[in-house]
Amino acid sequence: MCIEEEEWKLEAAIEETEKQCAKVNAEMKELELKSCRFKELEGRYWHEFNNFQFQLTSHQEERAAILAKIEVSQAHLELLKRTNVLSDAFPIWHDGEFGTINNFRLGRLAKIAVRNPGL
Repeated sequence: MCIEEEEWKLEAAIEETEKQCAKVNAEMKELELKSCRFKELEGRYWHEFNNFQFQLTSHQEERAAILAKIEVSQAHLELLKRTNVLSDAFPIWHDGEFGTINNFRLGRLAKIAVRNPGL
């Protein structure tokens, strides 16, 4: 009976070991599935992260371009504010003793004759 008892104990141990092996195999399959899901999630995360980085860079470049346009427009506005339209359309200057507008003399003096005989 001693041998039968030992055989029974060994068979019970083998059965228990097989149960543990099946349990470990099931856990491994479950962990492999989780690992695959995590890899999938990680892949999606990096894809979304790269898209976000691309959009962020694109928006930053667009913002920089708009700010540059604003700066150029403000400089142009300041130039236009300082511009006198009448001075550009009708240049006022002098020709000796005479004031001129568009190179036409204003007035006359008795001591200076007009150079154009047609006038």
